[in-house]
Amino acid sequence: MSDKLSEANECYNKADKYLKTGLLKWKPDYDLAANEYSRAATCFKSLQMPDKCLDAQLKAADCYLKVKSYFSAAKCFEQSAIISKDMNKWDLMIKYMDQSCYLYREHGVVDTAALTLNRGAQMIESNNPEKAAEWYGQASEVTMIEERQRQAAEYANKSVRIYLKLKKYDEAVEWLRKAMNYLLEAEDNQGLGRLYVGLVLIELAREDVVSAQKAFREGKSFIEDQEIYSLNTMLEGFDQMDANAIVSGLNSPFIKSLDNEYTKIARNLTQKYSAKANESSNADESVDEEAGAML
Repeated sequence: MSDKLSEANECYNKADKYLKTGLLKWKPDYDLAANEYSRAATCFKSLQMPDKCLDAQLKAADCYLKVKSYFSAAKCFEQSAIISKDMNKWDLMIKYMDQSCYLYREHGVVDTAALTLNRGAQMIESNNPEKAAEWYGQASEVTMIEERQRQAAEYANKSVRIYLKLKKYDEAVEWLRKAMNYLLEAEDNQGLGRLYVGLVLIELAREDVVSAQKAFREGKSFIEDQEIYSLNTMLEGFDQMDANAIVSGLNSPFIKSLDNEYTKIARNLTQKYSAKANESSNADESVDEEAGAML
């Protein structure tokens, strides 16, 4: 351990010297300094000294920026974000991850930018779900620069699932619509049909039956015949205030096979309208009993 610490300090001190100027050295040597700071950061990481590791990574990033080595700077910021996460410094983690992804994106490494945004979102999803949803959305948009529609739709759907968990239905619909457009470009009709079914359920969760019916009509040509029958039964149930028909449609195998957040919506709607169906059944029985008594 003492040897490794000595090595770390030696690299760090070397880097500091490369940045100094004097009578015979007018400019700092940022390239060499960046390399030594990076070596020091690696040593500090193995010694489990996160504060010193973070300091060395950030100094390396600054040196790489000075020489316009943007990819290397982005890697340093990404490592700084991971270190900050391990230290439970979430604000710093978000700051450095944003810097990393910005450099990747602005300097032409869009695939790496998207992957980094995805990794960052996975790291903070439980701690800061809204920021995670934002990063998944950015990953989706960055991926579309290279016209990878299916991958972009996958990232967009990750945003949708988080917004559904948070019951932020407006944002969920916004990203669901984007995912739909990507799959339409990719001519993935089956995937598009499933998203339309999801849109119908979201509108019902918002208690907007008119928008649910509109979404159904809009996406009908992409939905399988059996699924159309189930949705039609359900939506007719809303039209006719027939709780049994609503529950029957919600219990279709296709709806139960959707992503978890959509099946949660379906379960909640099922519980609500099953209770109404039972109330209606009890009321009918009471009327029958009263009619029998009168006879």
